[in-house]
Amino acid sequence: MKRESQPMTAEDQVLASTLRETLNRAAERHDPMLDAALAATRAQALSGTGQKRWTQAWLLAGGFALAASVAVVVVLPNMRTPASSSVSVVNLAAMPSVDPQLLEDMDLLLALGEETNGG
Repeated sequence: MKRESQPMTAEDQVLASTLRETLNRAAERHDPMLDAALAATRAQALSGTGQKRWTQAWLLAGGFALAASVAVVVVLPNMRTPASSSVSVVNLAAMPSVDPQLLEDMDLLLALGEETNGG
């Protein structure tokens, strides 16, 4: 929607003149610290250090990614477990019989340990 230009009211003219005067005063004030900071920022942007740091960051991230992939390749094969059904059958077949006297002795030792610990 395009509006037609309307003449400025007296309030708008006062506001515009006040704004213009404030901006002119601010432009006339010279701040050497701001100029030095702007010059340093400009020089840093024009030099290659920013690009060098960015490249180093990407190389470091690539190194971490490579280390993680090597860790996965090394650790993952060791974490594989055989099928659970075959393990349980093999373990049950190879398990020796338990002596009831041994179980009673272990129970007695546990009870004595609890009494001495105050449990």
